[in-house]
Amino acid sequence: MSIDEFQIHEHLKSVQIDQKNIARVIADNTSKGSDVVEKDMHDRKTLNPNDAKDYGLVHEIKSELFPADSEFISIGEPVQKQGPIQIMQQIPQAGNLTRSADLDIVTI
Repeated sequence: MSIDEFQIHEHLKSVQIDQKNIARVIADNTSKGSDVVEKDMHDRKTLNPNDAKDYGLVHEIKSELFPADSEFISIGEPVQKQGPIQIMQQIPQAGNLTRSADLDIVTI
């Protein structure tokens, strides 16, 4: 085995150990066994908000993060006052999004 092959093999082992540890933490906090979580991770299973709640990853699904009349305080550089932020009216299915840029969040 060459040095490059050895480094790749060691890195792969490290990634596999990390995956097992992540699966164990998720399994410890959900109703799933670590073998089920590992399989779901391997299959790249995508969950919508309700699926994530059923899986045990989410405790509550909210349509609003903050009440409409909330006051926000910035720590650091002053922020120019803007109008309210409108967040998408419908929560998209997780399978329909591929990256954060796909989220429809606009400032009015």
